[in-house]
Amino acid sequence: MSKSCIKCSKELGFRDKKWDAKHVAFWCATYWHHEIPVGDKTCDEPSSDMGKKDSICAMCYQAHCLKHHLMAMVDHERETNKGLLRRGKFKKFMETIPLGLSEIAPTLDLDVTGNETNGQLYDMMTKKIQNTERGCPWCKKYFKRVNMVEMGLMNSEVIQEKLFNIGGLECPNCAKVRSGLTSERLRNCKSELSKLNRKAESISITLVAAKGASSSADLLNRSSLVHFAFSGKLNDQIHTNHYSSEAHARLTSMKVEEREIILNISDMMKEIEEEQLILAEEHFGAPSLLPKKEEPSRKEPRREEISSSCSNCGNALKPKAKFCGKCGSAQS
Repeated sequence: MSKSCIKCSKELGFRDKKWDAKHVAFWCATYWHHEIPVGDKTCDEPSSDMGKKDSICAMCYQAHCLKHHLMAMVDHERETNKGLLRRGKFKKFMETIPLGLSEIAPTLDLDVTGNETNGQLYDMMTKKIQNTERGCPWCKKYFKRVNMVEMGLMNSEVIQEKLFNIGGLECPNCAKVRSGLTSERLRNCKSELSKLNRKAESISITLVAAKGASSSADLLNRSSLVHFAFSGKLNDQIHTNHYSSEAHARLTSMKVEEREIILNISDMMKEIEEEQLILAEEHFGAPSLLPKKEEPSRKEPRREEISSSCSNCGNALKPKAKFCGKCGSAQS
C-alpha cells in the first residue's frame, strides 16, 4: 500500500525517495548545531507534525532545507569532507544543482532562476544575511550582521537556556568590553584551567610511552611463549606474562586518568563561560532579544495626476471631471 507525502500529498511508491520523522528530526538537529550558536534557527520542525508511519518526499524536504538550513547544510558538508580525498566530494556538492530547484525556486526569496548550484545559492544567501541588521543583546543597538562577532558562550547548559533564543552574536564594542571584565573567581578558574591543560599535555606524552611499553611487553610475551614451547622453561614465561600484565594495567590506568582530565577541562571551561556571562549581566544588564529588522518594502512611485482644462472656456478642471464647473459644458 503506497503512502502519500504529508506536505504535497504526492503518492510515494516503493522506489520513491522519502524520509520518515526520525530521519527528518536527525538532520534538522544536525543543522541546528550550526544555527543555534549564531541565532539563525528558523526551522519549523516538520518532524513534530509527523507520525511514526508518516513520510515526506525528497523534494519537499529539499525545499525545507533550502529555505531553513541552506547555510548550515553547506557548512556541514564542508566540515565532513575535509582532507585531500574528500575535498573533491565537497567541490562536487557545491557545483551540483539542488534536487527540483526549478520547481522550488518560486518559493525562495533569493530571485533564483532554478539553475543555480549549491555554491551560488550559498553566496546569494550569505550576501542577503550579512546585509541584514541584527540586535546586540547587550547594548540593544542594531548592527549589520557582517560586523558582529560570535560570543562563543554555548558550551554550558545554563548559558544555552539563557541565550538559546538570543543567539551568540554581539557587537564588536560590547565584545571588547566584555572580554575585559574579570573577577577573582574568573581568575582562579582560568588558573586552574591552565594547570589542567599542562597536566593534559604531560599525560599525553606519558601515554605514548606507556603504549610503547605495552606493545613491547606483548611482543616479548609472544616470543616467550614460542621459547617455552621449545625449551619448556616455565619461569621465563611467568616472568614475561607478569610484565605484560603490569604494562597493560599501567596503560589502562593512564587512559582513565587522561579521560578524567579531559572531563575536568570541559567542566572548567563551562564554569569560566558561566562566570563571564554573570559578569556581563552585572555590567550590561540581562541580555534580551531584539526583533530582526525587516527590509523596507518597496513602494510603487506615486503617479502625479495631470489636471485638465475646459475645452470651451479654459477653466481648470479636476481630474476625470465630466462637466465644467463654470460654463457647464460636457468634457470628452
